Amino acid sequence: LEECERLIFMLYSTATEYTGKDYRSVENDTKQQIRECATIFQVFKVLHQTTNAVWELIPYNGDNDNYVVTKMKKIIKNSYKDGITLKEIADSLGYSQNYLGMLFAQTTGRKFNVYLQEYRIEQAKKLLSGTKLNMKQISEQIGLGDITYFSTLFKKVTGLTPSEYRKLNS
Repeated sequence: LEECERLIFMLYSTATEYTGKDYRSVENDTKQQIRECATIFQVFKVLHQTTNAVWELIPYNGDNDNYVVTKMKKIIKNSYKDGITLKEIADSLGYSQNYLGMLFAQTTGRKFNVYLQEYRIEQAKKLLSGTKLNMKQISEQIGLGDITYFSTLFKKVTGLTPSEYRKLNS
């Protein structure tokens, strides 16, 4: 029963996150329905109906991303500056690190770390062309800190050093 209620909470939390609407009253009604079930089959039926109902609430985002991967990308967007890791994301979403890594790679065609590096470099490009921040400041702002690693990674991804990129795009 406790696990069912946790699942219902997660489902409606996901719906709230995607729609911005508060589903607590519906969540509480669904939990009450679960408590009133006399058989496991009735519990499964309520869970099935709830899952389908919540799925209908989540808007399709126009691409092929799994909704968990979409949540992962949102976390990356909000936390890339903080040195976010796959393990931290997995812990926050309640999944194993291995499962999320596999799901991310299957869905996006890129490993998590590669996606995170590319995202950081895209942010660095914006800072290089749109600000006068020095390389150390930029490397810190994108969550890398180490200027040598930043420069090496930037050149690996773009084919240019950060300084060369800035000259061409300022």
